[in-house]
Amino acid sequence: MRRGDAGWRNRLSTGNEPNLADGSWMQFGSKRLSILKHKSPSHNVSAFEQTSRVRAHSMTLDFFPPGSAAWSFACTEPAWRPVNRLLGIVVVLLALPFQGLAQNPSDHQRNVSDCRDGFSSCDRTKLSDAERTALAVADHQNNVAACNEGHRSCDHSRLTLSEARATAVAGHLRNLSDCKDGIGDCDSSKLTPSEAAEVSTARNQRNASDCRYGMGRCDASKLTPSEKKDTEFAEHQRNVTNCKNGWTDCNHSNLTGLEAHEVEAADHQRNLSDCRAGLATCDYSQLTGTEAGGLANAEQVRNYRACLTGFGYCDRSRLSPAESKAIPDTSAVPR
Repeated sequence: MRRGDAGWRNRLSTGNEPNLADGSWMQFGSKRLSILKHKSPSHNVSAFEQTSRVRAHSMTLDFFPPGSAAWSFACTEPAWRPVNRLLGIVVVLLALPFQGLAQNPSDHQRNVSDCRDGFSSCDRTKLSDAERTALAVADHQNNVAACNEGHRSCDHSRLTLSEARATAVAGHLRNLSDCKDGIGDCDSSKLTPSEAAEVSTARNQRNASDCRYGMGRCDASKLTPSEKKDTEFAEHQRNVTNCKNGWTDCNHSNLTGLEAHEVEAADHQRNLSDCRAGLATCDYSQLTGTEAGGLANAEQVRNYRACLTGFGYCDRSRLSPAESKAIPDTSAVPR
């Protein structure tokens, strides 16, 4: 039997329930509390009674207001429970603003990072005094580094006198290095006489190296007699290497007799290697009789193994009688 149905209500009903408009039934609670209040310490007051919860078995059914049993038992709810619920709601409402504040540190840190990176989304008004000071120090250091490295973002007006002098020295050394290496924006007018002599020597050495290694920036007219001789020898050796490797940048007319013989031997060995590998670049007409026979024997062995194992290209017409007998008949094998 469930609470709230007719049977349950009949069990709790005495037939003489008071009218709801009559508040006499509500006096029970105050009477009960008065009894509990005036009990002496010697009385056994249970923890259940100390919470002002009225035990149902100590009541007469006449004190219940009419209605469902579920409503009647609701009268036994302690008075402090609604207060606890209200306090819980207040605590939750008060915690909502702090939840929003808990997310602010990440937004604040992102703003600090944007300011450090120089992004337009930076809001300096949201920085603390310590953060603004650290940002100013970092910005100054970044500007000094940009000026020393010659970046366009450099603002010379923000440099101190000592920093400006150090930046000028760094710029001068950077210009000297660019002139020596032949890269960057070299301004020869800013070089001292000794530096101009160093740059000239570096340029001649770089030109001699370009000519020796066949670089496109070689200016043979600026070479000394010894440099020209070294360049010609290096160019000849480079041509021999190209011819031996079969590269297109080979001039056979510049080879000596011995070099031409070495190049021919290298070409022959390269062709033999291509034929052994079965490459399309093989020229069988260039093979000697011994080399052609060796290749034929190797091909005979390969063909026999392919027919025997069933892996690879097999040409049975090229098998010897003995090899044919050793090959099993696969015509009756089901497929």
